[in-house]
Amino acid sequence: MRRDATPRDQALAKSRADGGVDFFRFNAGPVDTAPAASIEPDDAMATARDGFTADGTTLYWTGSRGRDTAALIAEDVASAQRTVLGEHRKADVRPCA
Repeated sequence: MRRDATPRDQALAKSRADGGVDFFRFNAGPVDTAPAASIEPDDAMATARDGFTADGTTLYWTGSRGRDTAALIAEDVASAQRTVLGEHRKADVRPCA
């Protein structure tokens, strides 16, 4: 597993043998045993965590789970509610470096 490179260290990612990825919550205690999110192999290449807000309440993703193209998504950490912030019907949305 690798720890998220954010100041809040709230998530760990573990690659699966089938090519998917499981994300586990980590909050200054033991790592949760059940994944908070799972990315299937078909979506693994187009899905990534883009970072947390400074207060750690929102996680930004780019991802194609349940979609034809990748979108920019904000996820409320407490409720796991996701909001699409940007999308395009013909092209993947990717963060700028």
